[in-house]
Amino acid sequence: MAEVAGEAVVCRGAVLEGPVRIGPGTVVHPTARIIAKGGKIVIGRNNIIEEQVIIQNQLVGKDVIETISIGDNNVFEVGSEFLGQSCGSFNLFECKSRVEQNVQIGDHCCIGAKSVARSGQVLSDHTIVYGPRNSTRIDPTYKQPLAFQEQLQVLQQTLDKYHPLQK
Repeated sequence: MAEVAGEAVVCRGAVLEGPVRIGPGTVVHPTARIIAKGGKIVIGRNNIIEEQVIIQNQLVGKDVIETISIGDNNVFEVGSEFLGQSCGSFNLFECKSRVEQNVQIGDHCCIGAKSVARSGQVLSDHTIVYGPRNSTRIDPTYKQPLAFQEQLQVLQQTLDKYHPLQK
């Protein structure tokens, strides 16, 4: 039931369950899990979804099935978890970060390592969530690290040499 764009790179060990759409240029590592139980998950172009990432749309306490929409050029680092409602573009989800249900994330945001965006939060553009107390601040100068584009290119060109791909 998954729909994967021709230019996407999805490793065979990744789990795509339910109505999932992966956009062109997006890279999904082995052991990543994208599970659409409560509605569709639509992932844009040129995202990196690393190992042990969970992106899940689950129907909990809702009568209406909703689509989770994830924009372009986002990075989900190892072990991060996204259960949110929507995600803009150019965001960074650091290792073991967690976005709970019904969270809306704008563009150019960062959820720090082991930090949590709590259920119902709306994070405007350039919001950073950090630290053990999940503090937030807005930094209008924050941009995703430039190394992301280089990392994406390397993964798109070489991942199939080391891991079998789904298609």
